[in-house]
Amino acid sequence: MANKPVHTIQVGTVTVTVWENKFSDGGTAYSFSLSKSYYDNKSKEWKRTNSLKANELKFAELALAKAFEWRYGKTTVDSDLSDDPDDVSF
Repeated sequence: MANKPVHTIQVGTVTVTVWENKFSDGGTAYSFSLSKSYYDNKSKEWKRTNSLKANELKFAELALAKAFEWRYGKTTVDSDLSDDPDDVSF
């Protein structure tokens, strides 16, 4: 059975998908993937890519900010965050 995302955030054509990773010691970590949907006129299908155009960067910024807010909450201050980007002890 494939993992299902625990949360998705869409801003414009950009989507951030949140995945939950549980560990045997009871810990949990989250990973985030960024993608963009677009319509392919040749195949007449909606598709996804990880490439963005310059005018889509603001959508990505907003979607990632919302993902950060979802993960840490609005009240998180910088001093509460670990300096280690791989830290999963939250």
